[in-house]
Amino acid sequence: MSSPADSVNHSESGGVLRTFGRLLGIVASSITALIWLAVLWLPSERDVLGHFGVVGAALMLFFAILGVIAAHHGHGKLMLAMFLAAFLPIGAFMLWTTQPMYRWLGLLNLIYLGAVIIVRVTRPKDVETHSNDPGSAGP
Repeated sequence: MSSPADSVNHSESGGVLRTFGRLLGIVASSITALIWLAVLWLPSERDVLGHFGVVGAALMLFFAILGVIAAHHGHGKLMLAMFLAAFLPIGAFMLWTTQPMYRWLGLLNLIYLGAVIIVRVTRPKDVETHSNDPGSAGP
């Protein structure tokens, strides 16, 4: 019995949905990177960071750039890692700030999570088995 995720993988709409997930991840992570770049570039925004500082903002910018690269290649595991690295310490906190620019960082992280889910669900299944795998029936 096949699961609903398997039926998405074998249909042509699965490829379209996967491409949509990748594009959504690229756009969300690119906008996030631009916001972090603005935070680093504008002196008035750097003052708002407080104890988080320039080093933390640069690290979040790095995670956003890695997120763009992972989404471009459709690498779901790396996308998930970049979401967790960006959202758990900072993105969740940013959702509750009063400044709209920082609130967008948290919302864009959640949009990126949606892209991660789409890419992970629609990933192609490997059907080839190698002769040195323990479960394969070799000659």
